[in-house]
Parts: sequence; structure tokens; C-alpha cells
Amino acid sequence: ENASTAYLTQAVQSLEFPVPLVADEEALLRVFVVADNAEDELIPPVTATFFLDGVEVGVIEIPQGTSTIPSAIVEDELSASANFQVPAGLIQPGLEMVIEIDPEGTLDPALGVQERIPEEGRMEIDVAAMPSLHFVLIPFLYQQNPDSAVLDLVNEMAADPAGHELLWATRTLLPVRDLEIDVHEPVLTSTNQAQALAGEAFAMQRMEGASRVYIGMMSGPVEGGVLGSASQLGHYGYAISGGGFSVPRGMSVAHTLGQFFGLRHAPCGIDYPYVADPYFPNDDGSIGAWGYDPRENGQLIPPSSFDLMSGCETRWIGDYSYSQAFRYRRAAATEAEWSVSAPSRSLLLWGGVNPDGTPYLDPAFVVDAPTAMPQSPGEYEIAGRTAQGDTLFAFSFDPEQADGPDVAARFVFVLRVEPEWAGDLSAITLSGPDGDFTLDGDTDLPMVILRNPRTGAMRGILRKTRDVTPTPVGPDGLMVNHPGLQVLFSRGIPEPTAWRR
Repeated sequence: ENASTAYLTQAVQSLEFPVPLVADEEALLRVFVVADNAEDELIPPVTATFFLDGVEVGVIEIPQGTSTIPSAIVEDELSASANFQVPAGLIQPGLEMVIEIDPEGTLDPALGVQERIPEEGRMEIDVAAMPSLHFVLIPFLYQQNPDSAVLDLVNEMAADPAGHELLWATRTLLPVRDLEIDVHEPVLTSTNQAQALAGEAFAMQRMEGASRVYIGMMSGPVEGGVLGSASQLGHYGYAISGGGFSVPRGMSVAHTLGQFFGLRHAPCGIDYPYVADPYFPNDDGSIGAWGYDPRENGQLIPPSSFDLMSGCETRWIGDYSYSQAFRYRRAAATEAEWSVSAPSRSLLLWGGVNPDGTPYLDPAFVVDAPTAMPQSPGEYEIAGRTAQGDTLFAFSFDPEQADGPDVAARFVFVLRVEPEWAGDLSAITLSGPDGDFTLDGDTDLPMVILRNPRTGAMRGILRKTRDVTPTPVGPDGLMVNHPGLQVLFSRGIPEPTAWRR
């Protein structure tokens, strides 16, 4: 008797390593009927019965196929299996199914076609409800040449997250059911370099005490191509997606969110090894299993396609990456809601590590923001000292890996200040395995941060300047000297006026 089999697939499925399903999403049922010496027999009718928690909830009947019964499982042709698009309402936790092949008994028993899958009992299907994916879109506006097209783009995405083309890959290739999108107030920036923007988005998220993913977007030229970065400190995350001379591509958004779900890079098209996944199963970065694209009546995606987490084209999601992201999201669904502390007088400490290992610090600011500190010690240390060398604060940490050729890792911390620091803090030093970097009274890295004092939202990050002359941008009338906008300035160590504000 030949071993026929069946599976349900949404984005990708594997006979060897079964991929779980997202609840309330349609799935394609593929029944693979096999038999020796059945060249003249068409794939017979199939009946599938579905159960939820042991109760029968649905029966579907698949008519006779148009292809003959193969002698072995053939995944690369839809016509080589009996198929049915199972409604989303049946894809629920606790799902089981029973497949009956040729229920009317029309085939010659001598063919040995398996009559039932499984032969006894019911086939258990791993299905889990996914939490809503809630993230914030940041419209970045490049001060030198602002392109306000991004303002319309982010509003369109927020208005139609289920239908917008830039979110299709996120909804289809990742374990995501519902999307909720907020639009951040426009942010003026003096850079269009993707990795610098990623660091700014990270800082904004920490400064604003957000417990959601931040995705920064910029229309117009973005240096560094389409890049993403994501932090996995608790529920915090940040991302940046920019796209050449046009809007970001949907695959880039999905790739970046994949990182927030714990995925690292597949080994193809990525030259910076510090974000590579050493356990990725396919050396060529391919998905290694058959994907399924539900568009245009459905089409199969070959296993040789490159994984979403690679840097190569054409990309889909593989069984390894999808299952990894699924486990991350299922675990997140059971965690308590992330709590954010109330804003307090704090010190913004941020920077990163260059690809050669040398650390750097961005200017420190006195801010009113929720505390955000490392969750565990690490190889790097930040220490604040007086002019006499006495330590005011010190803590160790490991920075978050970045996704790009220009920055290996970055960090953003918000440290609650003590009253005596105002007159005593004279140096901040970041030390690591390959060097150190110090901010002190001689540092000259001028930077302006603009905030909306009413909402707490950051409205601008301007480097190498303390110029706040008007810069009109787009239909919303954003200007760096907008009435009521809070202007923060630092050259490295906060100036005395910053402590008195």
C-alpha cells in the first residue's frame, strides 16, 4: 500500500518539518494520492472532514482530478494533488482533520491506494491565534531636500493595512493576522543615510516610551539602499525602511519586521556576518521547501527561491524562518503587556559600534522621558564621571546588532538623573573590547533635538548644527521653529542651561 499524505499550507509547508498555521487565515489543502502502476487512473475524489476540539465542524468534497495518479509525491505541480482552499473560519486552534480518498470505492483495490489519512484517528494540525501586530510609521523628511510624498504614503498604509501593497508581504510571508498602524508626527532629519535613520528611529522609540515597533520611512533618495534594523529588548523594536528613488518596497518592510520576530540573515547577499544566522539550514540562502502564493488563483514558489531574510532576489519565506517567527509570536502572545515607566528627568545615552569594533557615542541630552536601561550586563560599559574622576554612574551591556554595512551594533538608554549631576558631570565614556570613546567639555558634535512638548513626540534630529531657522516642509506646515516646539541642544555633554530647563 502506498503512503499518500496531506497538508495545509498558508505561505510555506514542509513534509519533513511541518509548519504551523495562523488562525483565521485561509489555507490550501493539498492531498497527495500515490499508487504504483496507476498511469491510466485519474486522481480520485477526496473528502476532508474537519474537527475542532473533537467536534465535527465542516466537510469538503474535492472532485476527481484531471491528472493521473503519480507513483510518488509530486509537490511541484498543483495538478498532481487534490486541492481545496479551506475557509479561514475552519483554521482554528484545536483543528484536526480526516481525509478519505476515493470514498465511493471506484478504484481497483489492487492499486493499493491508501483509503484514509491518517489510517486511524485524526490528523492534528498545529494552529495558533496570533496577537495583532501594532506598529508606528514615522515619516522622515530630509532637511536638505524634503520629499513630502511620504506623508501621503504613511497615511494610506495606516488607513488600509489589510489592502496596501507595501504590507502584502508582511501579511502573507509572516505569521501576522491583523495589523494596526499609527502614524507618527513628521520628523525632520539632517540625514538620508539608512543606518543613521535607524538609530534615530530607535532613539525616538525609547524617548517616547513606546512598546510598539517603529518603522521609519522616507521617500526620495536614501543612501545605503533598502535596509532594516530591529531591537529585541523586551517588546521594544525599531526599524527603518528606505527605498532608492521611490517608496520602500514591501519585501523590505517584511524583512525588517522579521528581524523584530527574532530572525537573522540567511546566507545570501549579506556581507556583514554579525547579523547572519549560523543555524540557517541551507547554505545558499534558499527557502528549501515549497512556498504558496495565493494570488492569481494560487501558484507554487520553488524551494530554490531565496529566503525573505536573505539579501538576494527573488525572495519568499522558508519553513525554517516562518517556524522561527511563529514561535516568537506565539510566545509573545502569552506574555504580560509591556509596562512603561512614567517620564522623569533623565539622560539620553546613545551610540553604537562600527564594523571594525570601535565604539562611538552620540551627544548626550537631558530629557524628560521614561527610563530604559539594559536588561543584563555585557562587554561594554558606559560611565559618567566628575572632573576629578569620581564615578557618578556606570553600567555594562551588550548593544543590539544592526542590519547594515556601516554599523555593527547600536544602543539607546535613558538613565534617570540625580540632582547633583547637573554641576558635576564632565565626561561620559563608552568602553568596549576594541576601544573607548569619550564625550567631554572639548567634544564638538553639535546636535538639535526637536520635541512636541504636548505629545512628547520627537519632531526633528538635526546633526552638526544649532541652526533652527525656518524650514517649511510639505502640506502640514512642519517647521523647525514651529510655535511651541521644544528645542534641545548638545555638543556632547549637556550644557548648564540644559540641566536648568
